[in-house]
Amino acid sequence: MSLDLESLYSLLPAIYRVRDAEQARDGGHAEELKALLDVIAEQAAVLEENLAQLYDDQFIETCAEWVVPYIGDALGVHPLSAGGETAAYSLRAYVANTIAYRRRKGTASVLEQLARDVSGWPARAVEFFQLLATTQHLAHLRPAATTVNLRAADRLDLLDTPFDTLAHTGEVRRIANRRGKYNIPHVGIFLWRLGAYLMSRAPASGADGLYHFSPLGHDMPLFHQPLTETEMTHLAEEADVPGPIRPRGLAADLTGYWDRFSGEAGEDQPQHSRYYGLDRSLAIYRDGELVQPLDLVVADLEPWEKPRPGKVAIDPRRGRLAFAEHETPAHVAVSYSYGFSADMGGGPYDRQATLDPAPPETTLLVPVSKNGTTKTLQHALHHWDPIARPRCVIRIEDNGIYGGVFNVTLGPHTTLVIEAADGFRPIWRALSPIGVTGHEDAIFALNGILVEGSLTLHGDVACTLSHCTLVPGSGLNKDGTAHLPAADGLRAAAGGHPQVTVADSIVGPIRLSADAGLLVLRDSIVDAPTAKGSGSPAVAAYAIAANDTGTAPGPAATLERCTIFGRSHVRQVEATDVIFTDLLHVERRQAGWLRFCYTPPGSVTPRRYRCQPDLALAAYAAAAGKTMQALTAAEAAQVRPQFTIRRYGAPAYAQLSTACSAAIKAGGEDGAEMGAFNRLKQTQREANLQAALREYLRFGLETGIFWVS
Repeated sequence: MSLDLESLYSLLPAIYRVRDAEQARDGGHAEELKALLDVIAEQAAVLEENLAQLYDDQFIETCAEWVVPYIGDALGVHPLSAGGETAAYSLRAYVANTIAYRRRKGTASVLEQLARDVSGWPARAVEFFQLLATTQHLAHLRPAATTVNLRAADRLDLLDTPFDTLAHTGEVRRIANRRGKYNIPHVGIFLWRLGAYLMSRAPASGADGLYHFSPLGHDMPLFHQPLTETEMTHLAEEADVPGPIRPRGLAADLTGYWDRFSGEAGEDQPQHSRYYGLDRSLAIYRDGELVQPLDLVVADLEPWEKPRPGKVAIDPRRGRLAFAEHETPAHVAVSYSYGFSADMGGGPYDRQATLDPAPPETTLLVPVSKNGTTKTLQHALHHWDPIARPRCVIRIEDNGIYGGVFNVTLGPHTTLVIEAADGFRPIWRALSPIGVTGHEDAIFALNGILVEGSLTLHGDVACTLSHCTLVPGSGLNKDGTAHLPAADGLRAAAGGHPQVTVADSIVGPIRLSADAGLLVLRDSIVDAPTAKGSGSPAVAAYAIAANDTGTAPGPAATLERCTIFGRSHVRQVEATDVIFTDLLHVERRQAGWLRFCYTPPGSVTPRRYRCQPDLALAAYAAAAGKTMQALTAAEAAQVRPQFTIRRYGAPAYAQLSTACSAAIKAGGEDGAEMGAFNRLKQTQREANLQAALREYLRFGLETGIFWVS
């Protein structure tokens, strides 16, 4: 029974309820007895919720995250580093499947499921003894174990991948250090760290029948959405993990579709193959209609080349598509998946918790979409009367491209929020810098939007960016390089004193004066592609400063779990788990701090606590019997951040390389990596996997962990 106010009040004798109502009328006050029961009902609801949670905490499927280790302890589960409520992984599946692991202990399928449950990454286990080339008896021939069929192009394309099926000669090097694979006791665990983010019905970029899947118009690999595995005994296949779509794999998929359904009537043909179609990894819409799988051909579109009439060519390696001559549609929309490390920047991932709540009486909610009644952001502003409703929320409900000139002035105590609905990532293509002018206590917020351009703040507006991307360089060329390397991401106009908060975002250079309000950066990347006006990428640009040359400092800054590509010059700083790839210069060294950060030698900083490369170089110098000053440049360079790739737009953008120093990969406050991807807890996940594998590995076997992405 739910003990709410009305149920409790109805249990009282009628005489007391009548008397309570009469006293309220006579005294002109609220019903005092009812108000008392309201307080009791509120506390009863808290108790009722607590009792329900206590019941849920008895089951691994419904318990709170903090209860998971306790249930695991009851099962005798090997203790591992817990993920926690906000971490990117959980040990819930590991504990839930413990009994199933023990029943199949030592098998490849258990090792694969264990890797997936413990680390949270898609995984594939490979027993390398099955891929060894062996001598054979003439009475029991196994040609696949000795010879290679050169006609099997798809198998050859998978050579040296986790799905390799060709025979190899034996290796004697150990697999633990990832040097040797093909030996009898070796088992490989392949992991995919990049996720696949699905964009639905987004406009393609291009003209004259030649298009890019990316709305930014650059080449990028297309990823496929992994299928869900329902059986522990099933070993992962190529379609079960998030990886780039291989051209030969897509071609084989379309060929199989052709073989099965080309002779069927149109209504009997399914609208999808394994990779292509509705609710699949890829889809192409020509003037609103889905291009049928039978009309697709896979081609190498470098250089551009149009297919034969009636066909649509697709290049999944570069993310390009081409229509036949004289068959260019009026509108092209595409569904595709791109790869990235985390839920950061403008993306179609779950942002429900960050969206503006249900609007009260003082808030105007304006939905915007290309198929709705309000089609532009400028038109949406025309509905807003700041006097009647001081808060306005403009919610974009599709993946369309919006643009034009946008300048808005916010009066005192007004708020403007422009956000993408959950699951969408619209593009804001600004023809000129987006101008926002704010007066006393004015607030401007962006959420979930990818901005091709820059943002200029005037006055004293408070600006918040959440899950947004201000594309470094204001856009990308076809080869992925910055379109305008000298462009700012966010700038304050002269005389303005804005306060800026950036969370879970990717932004270009920030230009704020020293007397501006506090600059707060959390779980974000600030990227300055190159020095402005120099024309040479060898000259470091300023990521955070008051001007382009860095001669004037930026404001006081609070940075947590960020990666800063470029130099920084600020008045004061408080930083935790931050990677500064280039020099940091702080004016007020007596205030602020750096904790668990990396700053290059030569930086001018306030006091440091457990920062790099200080700790690692001091330990190295002590072991070598040298002083810190006696270390050579090569020795000092051993401890520096190394990235898989630093170019924005690449799937592994800003991801720390596997060759990066352990002082940085495990140098964060909680033992995780420094930088923007700290909350992924990749170091702890790998350590958990290493510990769990030892428990379930057969005697005499040895495992190696290999990063596929």
